[in-house]
Amino acid sequence: MKLIAHRSGPTVFPEQTIPSARLALQSGADMVEVDTRFTADHQIAVCHDDSAGRVFGVDKRICDMTAQEFRSLRHTDDPAFPSHLLEDYLRCGIAPLLLHIKESGDRLPLLLDCLKRHEYLDKVIFGVQQTEDIAVIRDFYPRARILAFMPAAENADEFIEKGADYIRLWEQWITEDRVKQILDAGREVWIMANHPELGFACSSPEILRGWEKLGVSGVLLNDIRPGLEL
Repeated sequence: MKLIAHRSGPTVFPEQTIPSARLALQSGADMVEVDTRFTADHQIAVCHDDSAGRVFGVDKRICDMTAQEFRSLRHTDDPAFPSHLLEDYLRCGIAPLLLHIKESGDRLPLLLDCLKRHEYLDKVIFGVQQTEDIAVIRDFYPRARILAFMPAAENADEFIEKGADYIRLWEQWITEDRVKQILDAGREVWIMANHPELGFACSSPEILRGWEKLGVSGVLLNDIRPGLEL
């Protein structure tokens, strides 16, 4: 089972920072996940939220900031750590990456061009929220690997039909029949852990073993250590 460090694995360092990503990979993660958004001047920011409030303590939307403004931010958890643009990750050679593409549409080609410039198209899995993005990505790079960050479990058939390689299910969406349906379509099932007692993006070795028996081949976790016990 692949272990994906959710938000770059914020167990020691703040979320979506290069030290956090490096530690996750050194600790055994198969890849790290980052969220991408666009600044006002069309640079690619790494940030889960559409606002800088929660992570950086600045009540302003990422799309209203210039890249320079965004890069001046510091994590509220530890001001020693700066914000990052995607290019910071690419220049540091952090790979492989799962990109959760939060904003696409007519800006998606900017992301694709950036990855091409850095020779990263083979080093990422594209995580999309809209089926329309699949064709845009495949037209640009036919060998692209694409994961469906579906808005609802019922969207699986649509994403499969459009050509997604991996289908992400939230933990609460998991049923044996649903996993079997996806596997029978020739797609992989990845899980976003969301346990009511263990916490968001957290799980236990026992739960992970059960998913593995169902045929799940990837799981997103903040802390990958339970997966290393399998």
